Amino acid sequence: MNIKDLVNFSVANKDKYQKITINELEKSEVENIKTHTNIDLTGYKRVMDSHAINHVIKNHGNVKREILRGQIAMNEEDFEKIPEIIAKPDTIEYAGKNDIGRDLIKFTQSKEEKIIYVEEVRSGKKEVALQTLYKQKVR
Repeated sequence: MNIKDLVNFSVANKDKYQKITINELEKSEVENIKTHTNIDLTGYKRVMDSHAINHVIKNHGNVKREILRGQIAMNEEDFEKIPEIIAKPDTIEYAGKNDIGRDLIKFTQSKEEKIIYVEEVRSGKKEVALQTLYKQKVR
């Protein structure tokens, strides 16, 4: 299953859970993230699950609500941009902790729009996973 398949599954099966591995983190990526965040992800893999996808669609997929926030609504195709955002980010930074105390890493990439991808560090499982994804207008 790839990202597109997982997004389609998530939209069609909101009450079911599925997780995929996107990639094992390469040494150069681990070093780059550590340089910018002081978080060592040696031996980690990047994953994505259906709950996170549904969170993004629910919270950042409504055109009217996102306009009020000064943002651009997410669509299903945007999830397929994640590997490129991670591979060629404009910035990588530590983004604090989420509600359950996990470290967050924020990647941003600006082209026609600024895309912000935030992932949580799941230390016990040695995973980094989609926390949220949203778009802003480039100013």
